[in-house]
Parts: sequence; structure tokens; C-alpha cells
Amino acid sequence: MNEVLQKFKEAVNGASTIAVRIGGVKDISKILPFLILHCAFLELGKKSSIILENISENTKKFIETILGNKALELSKEPENTLIKIDTEKIPVSELKYEKEGKIIKIILSSSENFDTKNIQIEKEKIPVDLLLLGDPRENELSDLLKQTPHKEVVKITSKEKGVEQKIFEIVSALLGEKTEKFKEAFWIALESCDPHSIETANLRNKILSFGPDFNKISDANELMRGGGFWKILGRALQRSEFEKDLKTAWTFLTHADFEKTGSSEDAVLPIFYEIKKMRYGAEFFAFLWEFPKNSIKTVIGGGDQEKLKILANEMGRALSSPYFFMDGFSNFSEAEIKIRGGIKKMIQ
Repeated sequence: MNEVLQKFKEAVNGASTIAVRIGGVKDISKILPFLILHCAFLELGKKSSIILENISENTKKFIETILGNKALELSKEPENTLIKIDTEKIPVSELKYEKEGKIIKIILSSSENFDTKNIQIEKEKIPVDLLLLGDPRENELSDLLKQTPHKEVVKITSKEKGVEQKIFEIVSALLGEKTEKFKEAFWIALESCDPHSIETANLRNKILSFGPDFNKISDANELMRGGGFWKILGRALQRSEFEKDLKTAWTFLTHADFEKTGSSEDAVLPIFYEIKKMRYGAEFFAFLWEFPKNSIKTVIGGGDQEKLKILANEMGRALSSPYFFMDGFSNFSEAEIKIRGGIKKMIQ
């Protein structure tokens, strides 16, 4: 165990309350590794909380299937209830409380007329012992730190190596043999990684040694993708091509494709990952879709994280995992011209 991992283990062991925060990301491939870590904290008996913003019903069912109901429990931040009294308006000479069965009475003695309008009841967040930030975007970092009061903070990023590998190492250090409990979740987390990298292959071999239940994995993935996934994937493949000069794989989906297959935008990233696996050798991936009608959005990914970061900066966007988003286009041509111009600068 290296020194950094040892220090992290000591920080976790010394903490009673932990908050895992990943920002406003909806991508389950980014959410899942940190959900595994949250569940590992719960396994250790920690009071761990995680906030998942605006996740779909399909995502909730997926999480419950692969990690159990416990993964979505204890998601509230610890807080105190404060009762504030303006003592200039209500001089308080004595404060006491009494219990009547399950009822607590707070008794305030005052020489003035007691107007309840001068009492404020507020919620106050209790600082957690450890705040864990999961690969946050730079523009989210400040808000995440402010939103969750904390005594100590640790940030896990995708620099140097993927968060999936880092979290597997962390969970193994914390739980030892009990890491096997999350074997299916780790297997799915690896599906979005480069399947041809040595790191991914080594990690897959370790998880295979646990004997994952592939029926459970298949059932969970189907819940995540939704009923119309394979139909809309077929349409996406029909409108996919590889542009050799730009080393770019292009994919297009119209609003009609979503309507006719009964699919939502939740299908976009799963399709993006499927195409990325099929198009090995492409340097960039550009997926353009229309949702709602006459509103074009794009997700752009790549094999080289550093090149992708430069491309994102060139286009005025923040990198989010192995991709970044762009929107606000009125038609496909406008979006394609913008993307094409940025990629051309990268390969010159």
C-alpha cells in the first residue's frame, strides 16, 4: 500500500461522518465508482451521504439492482435544527425543557409579551469529518466546498489513472476480501474504460477472480438502457461514419429517432460508449443529437485525455470525464462546422 493510500485509509478510519459529492453529473459511468465508494463507507459503519441530482427512474432501478437499496439510503446531509430568538425583542430570563412521553417541551421565561413571530426555526448543516470530491469540474469545485461544511477534504480525480482503478484500490484497502461484494458494480464501471488498456485488462482479471454474476450485470444494464435502447442504437449506427482524415467517428440522431423508438436523452451516453467500443482507433468521437426538436446538442470524446482537454478549452468548454458537452446549435450543419474546425486545429 503506497503512502497516499495509507493516509486516505487513516482519514476514513478516523471519520464518523463522510460526504461524497460528485456535482451535477448525470452519467452513470462517472456516478457508479463513487457510489461503490459510498457503499464501502456504509459497509465500514460510517455515516456516509451522497447526493445524486436529477437521476432518472431507470438509473435508480439500476443502482438498486447492482448495489442494493442501501445505496440510495442515508443520502441526506447531517444537520441541526436551530431555534433562534431575538432577545432584544424578547428578553429571556430562563430556558429549560421537559419531557412528556415522546414530546419535548422547550420552556422560555420572559417578562415581555411573547410573540412567536420573533422566533426563527432554521436548519444548520453539521460539518462532516471527511468530504470526498469525486472528479469535480473546475467550475463546480468552489460551490461543492461551500455547500458541504467539512473538517477535512479529499479529491479523487481521473488524472494519472482512471477513478475506477483508484477506487478499486481504495475499496480493496478498506474492505479486503469484502471488496468481492461489489464485483458486479466494478465490472460495469469498467465498461466505459478503454478495453484495450493494460490497466483495464488487469483490473478485469482481478474482478473475474471474484466470480461476478453476469446475469445480474445484464439485468442491471438493461434497466439502465431502457426498453428502446437497442432500437435507437441501431438508428445511431446507421448514421455513424468514420472520417479518416480527421481520425473522428461521427454519429447523428434526429428528434424523430427518439420519438419512434420511445427513447429519452438518457440513452445518449450509453450509445456513445457502445460506439466508442466499436470504433477502436478513432482519436475523437462526435455524437450529435436533436432533442427537443430544432435543438442540437453534442458530446465529444477522445482516446487521449490531454488532447481532449485542449480541444475542450479551444471550444470554451469544461472537460467532464472522457468527454465534454456542447449545445445551443439550431441545426446539425452548424454544430458539425464548429466541431470540425476545432478538431482540425488539433491534428495539424
